[in-house]
Amino acid sequence: MTVKVFPTVNDVGGGGAGQVITETNLAMWLKQFLGQNFVLAGFTVPASSVDLTLSVAAGEANIAGYRVVIDAATTVSCTASATNHIYLKLARDASQNVTGATFEVNTTGTAPADSVKVATSTTDASTVTSTTDARQLRALAAAQMDGAAPDQTQAPASPGTGTLTQVLSWLANRVKAITGAANWWDVPAITLATLNAHKARHANGGADALAPVDIGIQFGTIIITTSGGAGSATLTYPVAYATMPKIVGTCDGNYLVYVSGETVTSCVIHLYAASGATTQYVDWIAIGT
Repeated sequence: MTVKVFPTVNDVGGGGAGQVITETNLAMWLKQFLGQNFVLAGFTVPASSVDLTLSVAAGEANIAGYRVVIDAATTVSCTASATNHIYLKLARDASQNVTGATFEVNTTGTAPADSVKVATSTTDASTVTSTTDARQLRALAAAQMDGAAPDQTQAPASPGTGTLTQVLSWLANRVKAITGAANWWDVPAITLATLNAHKARHANGGADALAPVDIGIQFGTIIITTSGGAGSATLTYPVAYATMPKIVGTCDGNYLVYVSGETVTSCVIHLYAASGATTQYVDWIAIGT
């Protein structure tokens, strides 16, 4: 068993493994501080393509402790009628020294060794129909989270996994959808607490009072209103009708109920009895449109 410790003045491991800054030693040392692979800038892709190729923009990334810079756009090919996963990966020789960096596109979603994901694309038989930004833009150190800019136009999709920036964007999109406001940070028109008090809000005299027709007291375009009233009394309807309503009155005992003076807002209900008494309570229904 050989133990190598870098950096060590005693060259633990021998042969310079503990003392010499070799490519492998430096990369491994940087990797332990950076913690993960991420994109520093660039490597964006267009939203779609007229064929099965995509142009990946120039960019910079950290992969396995290596700083990778590609200074020009690179064209990659996608598989037809599939979901394609686009990665930037390191190329190594037999001694595990890096020889370059290339893009790999696969349909499995399995990340190659020493790689960072750039994007996914959806294709039909001959074109790229859509793409999704899959870049992890930087290591998740607390200090590096300052200035995060969610994109509220990105709608989430199952299973809802993605980079931190994507998840923040999806949450902003859902907040915007729930409030109905122009932006996720806008003050909502009404709060959940206010909605919870909807009974008082929508009651007669409330901030947003509802008429009977608003809460479904209707059959098609027929409005039914019922109330009580004394004989020979003018009765005002709770709602005004668009056309003249029909009035039906009922009363206990041997009384004749009839109506006069009908308008779209009121009527007069009369009682007739042999004794001449007209103070009996009347139930009536107005039916109109």
